Amino acid sequence: MFLNRRTFLHSAGLLSLGAIMPLNAAESPVADLGSTTGVNPFAIDLYSQLKSQKGNVFVSPLSISCALGMTAAGAKGETLTQMTKTLRLPEPADRPEQHKRFARLVFALYGGPERKSRPYQLHVANAIYAQKGYPWRAEFKKVVGEYAAELNDVDFTAEAEKTRLAINKWAADQTKDKIQNLFAERTINSLTRLVIVNAIYYKGQWEKPFVKTATKDAPFQLADGTKLDVPMMFQKSRVRMHETEEVQLLELPYSGQQTSMLIFLPKANDGLADFEAKFTADSVAKSISELKPAGEVQIYLPKFKVSTEYTLNDTLKAMGMTDAFNFEKADFGGMVTSKPEGELAITTVVHKAYCDVNEEGTEAAAATGVAVGVRSVRDPSERKIFKADHPFLFAIRHNPTNTLLFTGRVSNPKA
Repeated sequence: MFLNRRTFLHSAGLLSLGAIMPLNAAESPVADLGSTTGVNPFAIDLYSQLKSQKGNVFVSPLSISCALGMTAAGAKGETLTQMTKTLRLPEPADRPEQHKRFARLVFALYGGPERKSRPYQLHVANAIYAQKGYPWRAEFKKVVGEYAAELNDVDFTAEAEKTRLAINKWAADQTKDKIQNLFAERTINSLTRLVIVNAIYYKGQWEKPFVKTATKDAPFQLADGTKLDVPMMFQKSRVRMHETEEVQLLELPYSGQQTSMLIFLPKANDGLADFEAKFTADSVAKSISELKPAGEVQIYLPKFKVSTEYTLNDTLKAMGMTDAFNFEKADFGGMVTSKPEGELAITTVVHKAYCDVNEEGTEAAAATGVAVGVRSVRDPSERKIFKADHPFLFAIRHNPTNTLLFTGRVSNPKA
């Protein structure tokens, strides 16, 4: 049988989401899981690496953290130390609690009995594709089971291409076809032994939708000073804001107010680069904590769609995670009981993301894939205006857990 969803973790007795269902907010507070799991600080660190790229930026730090967090469960020695630091995970002594936190976060995002009545859609899923017959360590099986992963035994050695297509179909299914062809041809081959995949899908309507007839073409100034006309939405709404001399932060809630978009708009049309230089995990957390009711605000926000794809190998190396990609130095001895083909190492980390912001709300999706293989021969009364007519940063946040689901930059709404 090509896909066996039980065999890989059968000995650990962990079979998908049911493994974390007993965990709840009473057992451990969920209010700041976005920070305590490392997702939020990692999000800002990752953006600091990606900001030098031209054009729009959009990623799901949650998706990347989840996929690499499961991978780190099998790392040891300096490889683990580097992954812990890069992903902003707790120190190794606190690793069991770290994985439990991620399990609670996944469950909190997935939702309990109230899931079907939520006014927004939020789906987070993990999947593991493991070489059948390989000496996987029982402890590794148990830990990755806490991430509520769909479990598949496969044969990369004989059916690598068939497996790649199956993985890509899984990612597309989980994201309602927004993420296609996650793994390109030849990124999974006969030397692959493990693939860990995360997918996230979100769709929410604004608490107060923009009126379509109010959307008009208006100028948007790019970073180089060029102006182009874009569809600019408009509404007056009572929202929360925080302002400094350099930037406005606007929180635009989605229906139910459990999720919201955070928009960081530099006051100067050409002020994005200066703001990005000061964009840190601490400054973001401080700004969010200082959001206050701003009364009625005139909000101008462009409609935009962003589709991105990244191979994150070099980015993660630049963040300090070097050994995991090096067959001479990688230590994933926590995954296996023996090394019949020599050392395992990460061969690729791929990420794709999609975002559509319009008058009704937002649809966003992302998927991350980590392939592991063996060596180859290769003021309230004041009238306020928030006019996003120049480049800005934005994030979509799950408010109950304070988790940044997606982060991005709009440099050109028409790109």
